[in-house]
Amino acid sequence: MTQLHRFKPSRLSLKRLLFGGLGGSVGVLGIIFAVSLYIVETLIRPKKHTVFDTYKFSPFELDLPAEEVLFPSSEGKHMVSGWYIPRPGATTTIVICPGYRSAKSDVLGISAHLWKVGHNILAFEYHGHGTEVGVPVTLGYSEIHDFLGAVAYAKERAAENRLGVVAYSMGAAVAIMGMARSSDVEAMVADSRFASHSSVIDYIFRRVFLVAYAPV
Repeated sequence: MTQLHRFKPSRLSLKRLLFGGLGGSVGVLGIIFAVSLYIVETLIRPKKHTVFDTYKFSPFELDLPAEEVLFPSSEGKHMVSGWYIPRPGATTTIVICPGYRSAKSDVLGISAHLWKVGHNILAFEYHGHGTEVGVPVTLGYSEIHDFLGAVAYAKERAAENRLGVVAYSMGAAVAIMGMARSSDVEAMVADSRFASHSSVIDYIFRRVFLVAYAPV
């Protein structure tokens, strides 16, 4: 007679389930952590000089009587690089703030236009973004001290002048935060500013990876 054997399916122990689930979770968390670290490192990576930096525009090409100036940040930890362009008889001074990883040469066009219509101009670049490189970009956390230093310098050069700001992108977000801390700025044009760091990262993440960044 043929004897039938009943095969019992192996039963996974609770311990194996727990360790298996834990291992899978650690793996997923590790991937999320690695992606997060990569995004942060990419955003704040210090800027490096390239061969093209030597060939950027200067006030000379636009026939502007600019002075190369250095002034301290409001914390006094470093000097901020800028161009001060005085306009004889001006009663207003405009501070020009470039955007993320931009140099002061990137805002020379608007600087020249505003100078020609009668304003003093202070165009500057955030520490680590243009002339002085090698320090992390912080999307406003430390750059706000450069903005406040620029406001103080503009008032020092022409204390009686009314003060306005034209700012772009990250520079605009920084200027909004700085205006809340300074009563010297009377008017501002904030072009393409962001409301929060998370909204910017979410937008970029969706464009690159086509998914929401929430897990990261």
